[in-house]
Amino acid sequence: MRIGVLSDTHNHLSPKIFDVFAGVDQIMHAGDIVSMDIIIELSAIAPVIAVCGNMDSPEIAARYPQDQRVVLAGVDIFMTHNGGMLLRSPKLFEARCGPKRPDVFIWGHTHRVENRWIDTMLSLNPGSARAMLGLSASVALLELHPHKMPQAEIIRL
Repeated sequence: MRIGVLSDTHNHLSPKIFDVFAGVDQIMHAGDIVSMDIIIELSAIAPVIAVCGNMDSPEIAARYPQDQRVVLAGVDIFMTHNGGMLLRSPKLFEARCGPKRPDVFIWGHTHRVENRWIDTMLSLNPGSARAMLGLSASVALLELHPHKMPQAEIIRL
């Protein structure tokens, strides 16, 4: 299963995303969507799972929760917007995720890419899908297969 992962679109969707995400089975958006138009455009590519971010409107916050936990292709995925704060506090991480760590932890907020293993958990921040704060735009492709380690690739836009 191929998943397109993005965060921090801030009401801007680069046309390059349509090429990068062509053929994905699912899209996961880790917050700061800002406009429902972004979700509508992404939904033309593949089904979208999203969480709200700190810049999202009450309409988006009412539609998308702060956290999402899903199992895709047998892989346990937890997604939130401000994951950096959870990674810094094991107690807070457990309070939000539960005692069982996910296989993949997807987050955004910092606009900084992270694609690293923390013990047996892949921590994936695709960076910002919109170039901001002097940082280039990026997204990620996540490959999931039952009984195999998840693999992620960061794509600079």
